[in-house]
Amino acid sequence: MSKYNIKAIDLPKFSYRERDYIDEYRISFAQARGLNELGVLGLQRIHKFLKEAYANIDQTEVWSKPVKSTRSASKSSKLSTLAAATAETSATDAQAVVSGK
Repeated sequence: MSKYNIKAIDLPKFSYRERDYIDEYRISFAQARGLNELGVLGLQRIHKFLKEAYANIDQTEVWSKPVKSTRSASKSSKLSTLAAATAETSATDAQAVVSGK
């Protein structure tokens, strides 16, 4: 794997009870985090698993590298221009309201 610079992610161990419940009812982790049926310990296990999994994913730094794209740069400059124009218009509108015009 190092020959091709492939990043490996070691996921933490996940409790069988919660894993089987999530699998059986075909729910997401987000949905499972809000279920009282899993109990306090089950919810803590899910929270711990997700926290450790996210930390391990972050350590690979795969998604933290900036992506160079002329399209996204052009898009962001257009958004900046739009935001500036909107702010300028809002300021003008606010002055008109204050002055009663």
